[in-house]
Amino acid sequence: MNSRILTLFGAAVVGWVVSTTPARAECVKAYTAEELVADLGTMTTSLRALDETAFKASGQRLEASLVCTKTPVPAPVFASAYRFIGAYHYLS
Repeated sequence: MNSRILTLFGAAVVGWVVSTTPARAECVKAYTAEELVADLGTMTTSLRALDETAFKASGQRLEASLVCTKTPVPAPVFASAYRFIGAYHYLS
């Protein structure tokens, strides 16, 4: 039962995040896998350190740039990214 609730909650968060971002964003440059990994790492360490300023800055950058990813990204990475974006919106 708990896994079903978590799955539904996760789907709702992803749906909400996707619906709040522009359907088609103008990408000045591609968001590389290295930049994606760096932002996820920064968000992880800033969340552990309770550094809200760094967490929000990385979250804003991640949300704005994720649509500009040109290389294939594994599904678990997208899942982590959208969880962090959800946490970013919660803190904002």
